[in-house]
Amino acid sequence: MGVRQVTDLRKLKSIISLVVLTNFLLISALIFFTSQNLSSFLPQAGPLVTYSLALAKLSSYLLGFITLGLILRNGILQGFASSDSQFIPAIALSWSFSAFATAFFTISNALSLKFSETANLQILFTYGWDIASSRAYLLMALIALIIAPAHRFAKRSTPLATALFGLIALTFPAALSHAGGVSTHQWAVLSGSIHGFSVSLWMASLIGLLLINKKEIAFVNFQKLVNFAFWSLLFSGIVSSSIRLNSVSDLFFTQYGQLLALKLFLFLMALALTISARKNLENSNKILLAEISLLVSVFAIATVLSSISYPKTSPAAFSLFESVTGYPEPLPYDALSALTTFSLEPTIFLVGFFAIFLYLKAVFKLRARGDSWPINRTIMWVSGVLIAVYITNSSLGRYALVMFSVHMIVHMVLAMVVPVLLPLAAPITLALRALPAGAKSTISIREGLTLFLTSNFSKFITHPIVAFLLFATSTWMLYFTPLLTTLMSSHLGHLFMDLHFILVGYVFFWTIIGADPNHHKISDPARLGLVFLAAVFHGFFGFIVSSASNPLGGGWFFQVAPAWLADPVVDQQLGGSIAWGFGEIPTVIVLIILLFQWAKRDERAGKRFTQADTDAYNEYLAQLNKRG
Repeated sequence: MGVRQVTDLRKLKSIISLVVLTNFLLISALIFFTSQNLSSFLPQAGPLVTYSLALAKLSSYLLGFITLGLILRNGILQGFASSDSQFIPAIALSWSFSAFATAFFTISNALSLKFSETANLQILFTYGWDIASSRAYLLMALIALIIAPAHRFAKRSTPLATALFGLIALTFPAALSHAGGVSTHQWAVLSGSIHGFSVSLWMASLIGLLLINKKEIAFVNFQKLVNFAFWSLLFSGIVSSSIRLNSVSDLFFTQYGQLLALKLFLFLMALALTISARKNLENSNKILLAEISLLVSVFAIATVLSSISYPKTSPAAFSLFESVTGYPEPLPYDALSALTTFSLEPTIFLVGFFAIFLYLKAVFKLRARGDSWPINRTIMWVSGVLIAVYITNSSLGRYALVMFSVHMIVHMVLAMVVPVLLPLAAPITLALRALPAGAKSTISIREGLTLFLTSNFSKFITHPIVAFLLFATSTWMLYFTPLLTTLMSSHLGHLFMDLHFILVGYVFFWTIIGADPNHHKISDPARLGLVFLAAVFHGFFGFIVSSASNPLGGGWFFQVAPAWLADPVVDQQLGGSIAWGFGEIPTVIVLIILLFQWAKRDERAGKRFTQADTDAYNEYLAQLNKRG
């Protein structure tokens, strides 16, 4: 074992010692709070399951942080490079096992079953995926299981990909825990997702920094990550507190609020230690260990907070419809009202806002240095993003949860209108021109984007055949399998579905009419053929749905059909007709754009050919004059 591995092992032992100490503190805190205020506890399955769940949950997080810390150490904190730590596979496997154990105890706790009663395959397979919190840890375990062997085939882009997926895995429990009531459902998902992602990024970066011997350059990168994490935590904390607290006074006069205030205080102390460690590099390891202990204590407090009720009482679901969808049943559908009234979807709204802001900022940056950028590209980007925000934030987005016909309108717009506009805006070219290159040793968004674009995954996913298959078959896989019900039954799944529509459509239309360069050269007749083939697939899909009399996609729209919807079968068939007819309009638009681009390419090629012939003829005449 080399000197570096010995040093890593010693530092990892220090971190694990902190984990053991924190587990002890957690057990003590649980005993204290259960004895002091039993009424504030949510229903439990007994002390063994309660304590085991808390310990497994904390262990799964901390093992995940250590795994990501090892990945970030070489892969990102010291510049984008391959992560070569031999400990990653073993710790990732331990992380996966711990997450599976957390899912097991979560099922036991949710069903109020004892340990021995839950150890039943029928119970596990029946309820493991149906319980949202259990599903979150199962997904975490699966991603950890994939990360373990990924570093056996590590390439330069591997740390970037595994770190991102690892952070997403650690975010699942917070994103799928619907702390809000019916009226705050969407905000709870948004704040939980941002909070989980930011804390995980901070903790993993901190562990990665501790494992680095020469910290001068790494501290610069670490500070960038912590700054992002801190401001994100501040935003998500404000949103989360507004959901759980009645007023600011609850921070001082309620048990939940006092623990929340303690969390905030420890976060501020951790930020102060980060600044102190950068100014005192000689003793930075001790300071960083102290910061890790603070953040681990924060997680212990968070585990206790997840077990006690918060002051703000959320209204219970009034009907089965609300308990399934998380939203009150809308009024009878009226097209004009649905188009002119709005129901804020905060995640897509914020993503759309930043998408427009960052694009315009990049355009202004180019113009400030004297470079030009076509105005038509800016119009395409802004129009595409605004359409996506409008279609999901108008009341159409709310009716799309309960009416198949309205859902299909939203689907068609997100999959076949927005993705046509966005590739014409050339966002990748704009980003590469506007972003600073930066040094190889420091984190650069431009470098990360370049790594992704040159990765094998990017080359594979943008291959015309692969892009076509994803675009043409994903609709069939969604609506003709129970996957639709699985995704629609949670807000996070619904967001994933909307994002999938846009991304799959974007990749396909990028290969056909995109203004950004592509890895693969494809002839114009082949582009034309793919467009026609995609239109045939969508038309055939719409025809089948418009003729179907049985529930599709696991029967979601039949389960949540509102009382005022006379016949869900007729509505489903109407949705199929919309898919059949609506798909023709974007197809015609794409064909017009493609033919125009084809003509422009031929014109440019003709000019180049003519100029080349002219230059050759002039050179020939010059040679004749010399001979004469």
